[in-house]
Amino acid sequence: VARKLGEDRKKNGAVVLPYPRINVRVDKEKNISIERENPHVPSQVLVSEMMILANSIAGSFFSQNNVPAIFRSQDPPEQPIGELTSDQIVEMYQLRKYMKKGVMGLKVARHTGLGLDSYVQITSPIRRYNDLLMQRQLKAYLRSSEPLYTEEELGNFLAYTTNAVSQADYLERDRRNYWILRYLEEHQWEDMEAIVLANHPDKHIVQICNCLWENECPHVPGHPLPPGTHIHVSIESVWPRDCIVRLNPIV
Repeated sequence: VARKLGEDRKKNGAVVLPYPRINVRVDKEKNISIERENPHVPSQVLVSEMMILANSIAGSFFSQNNVPAIFRSQDPPEQPIGELTSDQIVEMYQLRKYMKKGVMGLKVARHTGLGLDSYVQITSPIRRYNDLLMQRQLKAYLRSSEPLYTEEELGNFLAYTTNAVSQADYLERDRRNYWILRYLEEHQWEDMEAIVLANHPDKHIVQICNCLWENECPHVPGHPLPPGTHIHVSIESVWPRDCIVRLNPIV
């Protein structure tokens, strides 16, 4: 059922870039482990599709009944994007710049990435305050046919939570990058596999395969390396707090 829901969204225009992701874990002794996620395992597909289904039903309900809500939407990409697989790293790197960011607002609008005409995040009230607001709004309307919050009140909440969420996202990204770089620091001078994502006159942009870290790398003299080429690099130096890594290609 979950896979059928996903296929239906794709037929409805969903734009998906299945960019690979990793989990970074640090134990009590500060041992760092990095595991690559598999988004296609049945449990992952089941949870994500049921979450999307619940949020889309909530969005449709709020929209059809003119109940004030915080809708999430995403504009179409700047150019058409076909279906990709998780192995097409270079293509996803080149195309992701055309994707628009998802935004939160008080007016219903299409979410292109999900292929849905209305979408409200309501399934995670423990970790997202906007979801808690939407659960309160839904429960109040189901009980009394009257919303708990006006559009103006939700707008005031949204102005506050947008800034808080942005700060939380930044801290989460900063923490994640720090521990990835600490991991790379532990593997300094080791031979590591990387893939060329793009070329510039004076450097390559590469992705270190085991941790998905993207970084500049000096050119390999006399060796043209088109995007998609697998090379080996060594880590010359790492400054985790400054988010700086220096790589050398291994010829």
